[in-house]
Amino acid sequence: MPNTQKAKKRLDELQLEIEEYFLNEFAGKLTFIVSDGTIASYKDLQKENVISLINRIGDDGDIAKSRKMQKVLKKCGSVLETQYENLQKFGECPKCGIFAARNAEDSEDKRQCKSCEKLIEIGGKLVKSAKLVLKSEKLLHFGDMIKLYEWDEDVKFYYSVNDFKPGFPLVTLPYIAPKNEDDELLTFENIANLSKGNKKLAMFKADIDNLGLIFSQSLGERMSFSRYADLSHQLHYFFSGFYAWFVKNKTDQFGDFYKNKIYTVFSGGDDLCVLGTWESVLQFALDFQKELKIFTNNNPSVTISGGIALVNSKLPVRNIADEAEQNLERSKNHIGKNAVTVFGATVAWADYEKCLDDGKYFAELMNKGELSTGVIYKFIDFANRAEKTLGKKDKVADVSELVNSKDRIWKSNMIYVLARNVKNKELKEKLSAYGENPQEMVKSRIAVSYALYMNR
Repeated sequence: MPNTQKAKKRLDELQLEIEEYFLNEFAGKLTFIVSDGTIASYKDLQKENVISLINRIGDDGDIAKSRKMQKVLKKCGSVLETQYENLQKFGECPKCGIFAARNAEDSEDKRQCKSCEKLIEIGGKLVKSAKLVLKSEKLLHFGDMIKLYEWDEDVKFYYSVNDFKPGFPLVTLPYIAPKNEDDELLTFENIANLSKGNKKLAMFKADIDNLGLIFSQSLGERMSFSRYADLSHQLHYFFSGFYAWFVKNKTDQFGDFYKNKIYTVFSGGDDLCVLGTWESVLQFALDFQKELKIFTNNNPSVTISGGIALVNSKLPVRNIADEAEQNLERSKNHIGKNAVTVFGATVAWADYEKCLDDGKYFAELMNKGELSTGVIYKFIDFANRAEKTLGKKDKVADVSELVNSKDRIWKSNMIYVLARNVKNKELKEKLSAYGENPQEMVKSRIAVSYALYMNR
């Protein structure tokens, strides 16, 4: 925009208008950040100055995030009296926990606010839609600005969803969910019942490591606004358009299409979150990470970290997401990042692939009766004891203070268990390899837990 008083005034008005909309529509839980603008001249657009300008724009964005909703709260006040009165009268919506329910006398599964009602309607159509219409002349209720249609519905002009149609703009949406033969969405309980072995769900949350560094440093002297935008577009395409194609067309280790066993919570930008049968999600995490390597031509600077939570299908999604997020944070704190956390162990992707392969092998031998459940439980115990010997050296001067004598002899106990209970030479070698050191023993938890879940 031109650096004029008129433009600054309009930007200020626009910020307030957008904040008011998100306050009324989503109580500020969902927001759209608009910064105050970064002053620049034509010199800042020259190649040698672009990185500095982009960094300044980013800094202004961070400042705006720390001040979100300030304009509308200054205008309306920080106490939302209407919301408070309705919450007192009808109670909170059990789905979002933000707005008041519309009718206190409705049953628990029907008690919801208008916002949730619209979002549920959109969500139900989103995974079936082929045409999307945006009404954006002015800010309306969210559900009134977005219209979704199937192919057989007559609409004159629309965005084609995922499939290019001549004469129409294309929008890539990653939303895919398992459906039954009647084209009805499966519940999470239905999806859990499709699992092999233990009827559990798993959620995988992941995002690109060091994203800011990738954008600020990867292009080096070739940095320009167009290349910066193109890099952003390519990453978004990978997590939206390519992701949708991958889930629709690829299969897990059992030959089952991911689209029949994995539900897309969200995917786009530089991150994703999926929920599905536990064994498919564990395999999907590895396969998707490999696809990113191919997409970036094995660029070592572009890596992904993830967290996987295995849960009961009756656990609320927000609780599942919290656990997956905690595991993602553990992966982000791993040295070098580029890791995944599952079954309480954080490992690099190469180690994760080995653990999965070993887990499949162990599961097969358990099914044949050549590996007992007792040995599997013993290895989980050895992994737990070995983990204790690692201690937390940053907090305790003497790690031995945390470890009892039983924990310290985990390795000799492991050798004894293998000698007494495992006759298969290849199996013994694979299990023994995890006894090399405490770090390797902790990794074994992934392999043996996989085998145990597969045989429950």
